Amino acid sequence: MSAKKKSASTPALVALQESGTPYAAHEYGHDPDETAFGLEAAAALQLDPERVFKTLVADVDGQLVVACVPVSRQLSLKALAAAVGSKRALMADAKVAEKTTGYVVGGIS
Repeated sequence: MSAKKKSASTPALVALQESGTPYAAHEYGHDPDETAFGLEAAAALQLDPERVFKTLVADVDGQLVVACVPVSRQLSLKALAAAVGSKRALMADAKVAEKTTGYVVGGIS
């Protein structure tokens, strides 16, 4: 779908539309019992999990930091902390991540 054919339903899609950036939205049915959201999406869309990314929100010294990694891999919190000049990072509290980003966990972009 092009940005001009579908109305935006998320802040990310609104930003794409407003910038005039071409994009395609790919929809699939979500199994509510599935917790590996990215792997589910890759399988449903028949994509290589190395080419599908998950967006993770971490807390580094009281600041939220976003990391994007392939859905087939795990985020190294130690490496993330080092990348931003700290010694320790923790996954952000789900409620804090949702409130801050405006997205539900599993759909943060």
